[in-house]
Amino acid sequence: MCDENEDNKTAKLNFKIDPLLHEGEGHKPVKDMTRRELLGQGFILGAGTIMAPTFIAALSEKAYGQVVNCGGAIAAGDKIGFLSLDLSGGASISGNVLIGQQGGQMDALSADGYKFLGWAPGTEDQVSNELGLVFQADSGFLRGIKDKASTAALSRVNGAVVSLKSNNDTQNNTQSPIYGISKAGASGAISSLMATGTSTSGAKSQSPAQLINLEVKPIRVRSNNDLNGTVDTGKLVGDLGSASALKVLNRISNLSESKKAKLTDTQVQKDLLQCGYIKAEETIATFGSPDALDVFQDNILVGQNDSIFTMNELTGNSKLNRAATYSKAIVNGYGGAGVIEMGGYDYHNGTRSRGETRDFEAGQTMGAAIEYAHRMGKPLIVYVSSDGSVRSDGEIDNSADGRGKGVWRGDSGSNSAAFMLAYNPGGRPAMTAIGNQLGYYIAEGVAATAANLVGNSPTNLAYWAILNFMALNGDVGNFITEFPENPFGSTSAQLTPYINFQPLA
Repeated sequence: MCDENEDNKTAKLNFKIDPLLHEGEGHKPVKDMTRRELLGQGFILGAGTIMAPTFIAALSEKAYGQVVNCGGAIAAGDKIGFLSLDLSGGASISGNVLIGQQGGQMDALSADGYKFLGWAPGTEDQVSNELGLVFQADSGFLRGIKDKASTAALSRVNGAVVSLKSNNDTQNNTQSPIYGISKAGASGAISSLMATGTSTSGAKSQSPAQLINLEVKPIRVRSNNDLNGTVDTGKLVGDLGSASALKVLNRISNLSESKKAKLTDTQVQKDLLQCGYIKAEETIATFGSPDALDVFQDNILVGQNDSIFTMNELTGNSKLNRAATYSKAIVNGYGGAGVIEMGGYDYHNGTRSRGETRDFEAGQTMGAAIEYAHRMGKPLIVYVSSDGSVRSDGEIDNSADGRGKGVWRGDSGSNSAAFMLAYNPGGRPAMTAIGNQLGYYIAEGVAATAANLVGNSPTNLAYWAILNFMALNGDVGNFITEFPENPFGSTSAQLTPYINFQPLA
């Protein structure tokens, strides 16, 4: 069985990128290097790290790296923040979120079907529609969500669940939509994409090959420390303060060409100087200091009686520190989309207690993000998927954490599922005629794989998530143009059966 690795400790990194200054054997002198060569050698920082130069380094004869896009201000995109939870190992999504037969969520399965899905005997009709999407009343996901999110926040949520078959506990499920979400317009002040892992997708489940664009590969953010490390406003701010630093930068960036020539001896270096100061000025104006990203400086997250987290939770629990970090980053638009891989969801160890604990933790991450979006008055999408699922034989775990539910005996990709929740500050999101469920289970509790093009294809699940992201943003009309290779079709009529959400009002 797979378990967590980094989830068992809080990452404490001092993230600092220094310019690479060298003219050693085998390398061109800096003055002879093109901008592309400077990027390759690290003189110009890549996507995901915003850096303002120190006063002395900026005036030196060496090129100093910046994210160079002189015309563009540092600003979040205009798309809804997208947070993806990859529950690594095969979580029981259908043991939490109700999946019914062809009639929808409330079209009941057989008693054997619910037993296979691990429901407690006699609880088939004990459900909750507090989030619009129907959950099992004692769902670990739901309990975790409600632990962090208020009733007011949940009244502005709706969701959709998808039934499908996927491979168990493997990286071979190409179901991550993250690159497609970026292509659909998700962008952030720091990076389009952030993730906890180092894989191409930033998590265990990979992205369809045709969607991958390594130019926007997710930057790695595992904790509050990592998020703080993505911005360095330099020694200039520390020495002078933000207001004075901006004045200095403004004066230097407006130097005459003759004075700039004294500082640089190539056009490349002059361009870097000009662009570097523009980006430095934007960085300081936007963030002031890395503390602007610090969750411990955010009273909504921690520090007040009504904060979402206690101080002990954020200092002593790496999962909750990460939940706070991604809530702040994605809701505020520092990252356009974020991926959190949560390990330990291959929990078929002959108990129910372990699975319930893991599900509760995932729910807390969902709930914290929803509540933070609610208090900030901003919309948010939370997408949850896993690689496969688990099955029960009906034996009951009556321990306190087992909660009288069926123990998990083994993997079972035939009853996989994924779901998406959307928070709208203006009120509960509206669904299309498709409703809250795409596809269905047969009575025995396994996916009807021929129900639609997603039922037997994790790759197509990724496109479903992208399509509904665009639908919520009111941008579904561009889906075919942006994704001509999509599996659903080339007409709006062919897309309609896969759109669960109406645009947010």
